Parts: sequence; C-alpha cells; structure tokens
Amino acid sequence: MKFVKVSIKQITLLVLFSLSSLVFLAEDELPALEYIPIEPVIVTNYQKKSMKKPGFIQLKAQLSVRGKESADVIVAHMPLIRDHIIDFLSFTNEKTIKDASHRNQLRESLTKGIQDMLTEQLGAPLVEELIITHFMWD
Repeated sequence: MKFVKVSIKQITLLVLFSLSSLVFLAEDELPALEYIPIEPVIVTNYQKKSMKKPGFIQLKAQLSVRGKESADVIVAHMPLIRDHIIDFLSFTNEKTIKDASHRNQLRESLTKGIQDMLTEQLGAPLVEELIITHFMWD
C-alpha cells in the first residue's frame, strides 16, 4: 500500500474550496428576492395611556419574499396580512410605538406574527421580512 504525503495546507485548501462551492450552489438555487409593497398605507389607532383619546399610527412597509410564485400568493392574501398588522398595532402599547429603540423589536414581532399566520393559513411562512419604510405616530 502506497501512502501519499499530504500537507495540512493542502487539506485546508481542499476543505475551503469544497465549502465555498457548496455556498455558491446554495445561492444559485434560491429564488430571487421580491419586494411587495403593502398598499394602501396602513393608518390605525392605538390607545394612549396619557390621554383619553386614541393616538394614530401611519405605516408604509414592504414584504420581502423568495420567488415570483410566493409574491403572487402574498399579493392574493394581502387583506389578511393588512388585517394582522392593523390588529397587532392597535393593541401595541404606547411606549413600544413611541420609543425608537423598540422599533426593531416591533418590526421583528410583526414579521414573526405574519409568518405564523401565513403558516397556519397556507402551510408555509413565505415572508422573509417586513421592511418598514415609513412610521409616523401621534
């Protein structure tokens, strides 16, 4: 039996090449990212603790999904998604709405809620992320 002497450097290069090839294959297999605007602009109320009258929120956002087929399904189910966002925001506390440091938490919670709702209704989350492009409150 003949042994071939292989250096650690050669093995490392071989492993790195193999891993990078797998990453490129995985990226090629993913459908293109699509952005779907949530239209019309969402305007809803929330209950302020400090006053008896409600405050309001205006939200412009987009949903990112993978592939044209998923985008078509999301557009068809946009009323359900809008309802979820409006319901979620109307029961969100004033501190979370007004504090900019909570904005990312709010976005992540909305994304997760949309994904859970779509999984329940359609069997797959479809949405990668909710992207807030405009957020105004009073």
